[in-house]
Amino acid sequence: MNVKQLFIVLFSLFIILGCSEDKPKKDSIKSIIINYDSKRINLSDVIEKITYIPLETTSECLMGTINKMIYYESKFYLLDSYNAKALFIFNKDGKFIQKILATGKGPGEFQVPSDFIIYKINRTIQILDNGLRKILLYNLHGKYISTKRYDFFADSFGLIDNNHYCFTTGNIYSPKFDGQLIIADSLLSFIKNYLPIQKAFRNFSYGKQLKLRNINRGLYFFPNFENTIYKVNTDGIDPYLIIDFGKYQLPINFRSREMNRGEKIKYLERANISYDIDNFCETKKFIFFNFNYKKQNFVNFYSKQSKNIRGGYQTVNGINYMPLGRNFTTIGSKLASVIDPNLVIQIKNSLPIQYRSKLPTFVKGLNDLSNQIIAIYDIKEF
Repeated sequence: MNVKQLFIVLFSLFIILGCSEDKPKKDSIKSIIINYDSKRINLSDVIEKITYIPLETTSECLMGTINKMIYYESKFYLLDSYNAKALFIFNKDGKFIQKILATGKGPGEFQVPSDFIIYKINRTIQILDNGLRKILLYNLHGKYISTKRYDFFADSFGLIDNNHYCFTTGNIYSPKFDGQLIIADSLLSFIKNYLPIQKAFRNFSYGKQLKLRNINRGLYFFPNFENTIYKVNTDGIDPYLIIDFGKYQLPINFRSREMNRGEKIKYLERANISYDIDNFCETKKFIFFNFNYKKQNFVNFYSKQSKNIRGGYQTVNGINYMPLGRNFTTIGSKLASVIDPNLVIQIKNSLPIQYRSKLPTFVKGLNDLSNQIIAIYDIKEF
């Protein structure tokens, strides 16, 4: 190789390496700064259209509080963990199809169905019974297949891949299982703990417990007392999104204080702080989540394009006066929630008669036994 050829090779390497350094890191951590100046969020500023689907009400499908909702293959799957203790399945129009109800301790039976997932690869419904410490597998028609058992406490779970499960422990501590997250293999044998439970939070649970969320083929975890949302992988967990609470962040010394349960709850509810991120949802264009602030539910919509955030603990629906709902999930590019019919009835009765015409027509037929309402939101750029 002569000097000219050597120069060309070295120059080419310089160009390649230089270009590669300019590429952004694929897994760079995003941060969202909360705007506390806005106390009220008007849904018409962030929502283009709302579609309501009242779920059919019959004696076979009476539900209490819904703890989780998944939309899959044009069906709504809704889990009532503590009242009906069943998983209900409705079609896309709200027509009842069937329920999975098998109360007991025998094969194929559960006592407290605290969480569920739908695993698309093997097309199974998997229900977690945190009392009996087992996962029950059913096909998509509700037929029982098999049971898997584990030997630690778990209050929610998800599948990382075909060979790895992830469980949240609800801060229930034991020397062997000292982590907010537990990774197990496909047979539910323990592999590793992640995020050690700090001494002040051992055996202390507060707020909603379903803190794992499958989004766009990823599994995400949002702890009660942190401002970070983590992405769970087979080889560990990585910070994915930081919610910047600013001066309203939970003080570091709270984590080391020696307080009993009552004192901790009293502090959380009275202090001017933010905590308990929940309902994290993400689409290609938007991020949605809420958290507790001054004993209020602080709702946030974030645009990835404009980097704008709209949030507040007072949601105003000038479109039709319907409440925002809870137990959020995504349906493609849209957001969906479950609305309690009793709350809608309260709103209707509190409205002056001249304003009630704005409410959806199905509201007139609601009563104390009515099932929940699914709301689907088309989010617009803001």
